[in-house]
Amino acid sequence: MNLHRRAVAERQPERHRASTPVADLHRRPRAPETVRITGDNRPAGVASVCGWADSPSVLSSNSSLPRPTHDCFPLLAGRVRSLADVDHVHHCAGSADAIDFSRDVAPIFQQHCAECHGSDKREGGLRLTGRAELLLRADSGEPAVVAGSAATSELIRRVTATAESGERMPPEGPGLGEAEVSRLRRWIDAGAEWPASEPGPRHWAYVAPQRPAVVESPDDHWSHNAIDRLVLRRLRDEGLTPAPAAEPARLIRRVTLDLIGLPPTLEAVDDFVADPSQERYARYVDELLASPRYGEKWARHWLDLARYADSNGYQADQFRDIWAWRDWVINAMNNDLPYDQFTISQLAGDLLPDATIDQRVATGFHRCTTCNVEAGVDPEENRVNQLIDRVNTTGTVWLGTTLECAQCHNHKYDPFTQQDYYQLLAFFNGTPLEVERPGDAGVQYEVAGPKLELPLTPEQQAQADAIDAERTEAAARVAARREQLGADLASWENTLRSQMEAEPTWHVLPVREFVSAGGGHMIHSTTARCS
Repeated sequence: MNLHRRAVAERQPERHRASTPVADLHRRPRAPETVRITGDNRPAGVASVCGWADSPSVLSSNSSLPRPTHDCFPLLAGRVRSLADVDHVHHCAGSADAIDFSRDVAPIFQQHCAECHGSDKREGGLRLTGRAELLLRADSGEPAVVAGSAATSELIRRVTATAESGERMPPEGPGLGEAEVSRLRRWIDAGAEWPASEPGPRHWAYVAPQRPAVVESPDDHWSHNAIDRLVLRRLRDEGLTPAPAAEPARLIRRVTLDLIGLPPTLEAVDDFVADPSQERYARYVDELLASPRYGEKWARHWLDLARYADSNGYQADQFRDIWAWRDWVINAMNNDLPYDQFTISQLAGDLLPDATIDQRVATGFHRCTTCNVEAGVDPEENRVNQLIDRVNTTGTVWLGTTLECAQCHNHKYDPFTQQDYYQLLAFFNGTPLEVERPGDAGVQYEVAGPKLELPLTPEQQAQADAIDAERTEAAARVAARREQLGADLASWENTLRSQMEAEPTWHVLPVREFVSAGGGHMIHSTTARCS
C-alpha cells in the first residue's frame, strides 16, 4: 500500500468522496476605496488618507474585512506625509535660525532618551533611531511626534509634564531645560526632519543579500563549482585545507540520505562503486530527484512549520482528515512547483480565478491550527485564538520573524508595530466559527468550518467499486443466513414447547457396575458377582 494514500473506501466505507478542511471558499476581500488628493502644501486630502490608513482595524467575526487591511495603505499614508512634510520643511529652510537635527536635536535624544528608547530598548513602543520609527504609533496608540505640530505631539507633552504627574520624561533625573524643549518644538514644527545621513542601526536580516564575487584561483584544483570556490576561499582564510574526497560507497550513502532520507540499495552502491565518475554521479542524483521519496523527505520540514497533524490537539486530540493537504505539499515538492505559486496557493488559492481542486486543497495550510472542542469552550474565543495562530505562523514561515511580540506592543527589536500585527490579522478575520455543538445541544463540540469534497482518481474509483461489490455480496450472505436462522429458531421453539407440554416420565437408571474406594468391584448381572 502506498504510505501516503489510503483507499478512500477503506477510510470511509459509507461514501466515495473524502473531504478535507480548506480556507473559506466564500471569503472575498473588499475592494479598496478611491481617495482623491487635491490642494497644495499639506492639503486636506493628506489628512484624510493618513487618518483612514492609520485607523485601527476592528476585530469582528460577522463583518466584512475592515478597510485598513492592506500593507500598502500605511505606506501610502507615509508617502503622502513625507511629500507634505518635505514641502513644509522647504518653506522653513530659508529662515536664519533653521533647526539642525545633528546639532540641536540628536544630542538631546542621546543624553536623555537613548537609554530607554535607543537601539537596544523600545520602552512604550517608541524607538528614537530614525524618522520612520519616530512617526509610528507607540503602545498608547498614538505617535510620539506629529510632524509639523509640536502642540499636538505626545513627545512635547511628556517632556514638559511635571515630575509630580508621573508622566514626565525622562522619569528620573533632571528633566529637559527650556532651551532644549524649545529646540524640540521648533524641530517638530519644521517637519521633524531626520537626515538620511544618520539612519538608525539595521539588523542584517533586513538587508537584501548581495551575490558575492567568486574569484577563480589559478592553483585551485579542488573546486567543481562556484560554491566550492567560496568554501575554499573561507578555508584558506582560516588556514585550513579541504578534506580528501570521500570514497564512492560513502559518497553515495551521503547523497541518498540527504535527498530522500533513506539509505541507498545494495545494487545502487555496487553500481556506483564500479563507476564512480562525475557523469554517473550526476545521473544518480537526477534519479533521486525524480523519486517520489524526495517529496516525502523534504515535505516534512514544511509540515513542521505549518503545525501539521491528523488530530485537533488539546486534551481529547480527536482525529481529523487533512491528509489531502499533506499529499499536496509532497506533490508540490516532487513537481518542483515555483515558490511564488507554492505561497499564493496556500495563502489564497481559493481566491484565484477558476481555482482548481488542488489550489483549494492547498489552503489547508491555515486549517492546521489546533482546535479546542472540550466541554465549555467558547467558540468565538477559539476562533480568535486560531486567527492569532495564523498570523504568528505566517510571520514565522514567510517573514522569518516572531510577529507574536507585536500582539501586545510594538516589536522591541524588529520593524513591526502593534498596528501592523492587527492589520495583518484583519486579512484572516473573515472566517466562520470552527467548532460547533451537534444539534446545538449538550456540551460536546466538534470541528466545523469549510470542507471540500475530493474526487476519486480512476484507480481509486475502481477500488471503491470493487469494495462496494464485495460489501453487497457479503450483505446478501448475511441476509440469507439470518433468514435461515429465523426458520431454525422457529423449529427449535416448537420442539421445546411440545416437550414441555407432555407429562414427565420417570426412568430408573440401572447400575451396571461400580467400584468402591476400598477396592470392591461389583458387576450387575442376573447372577451377582463380588470381588
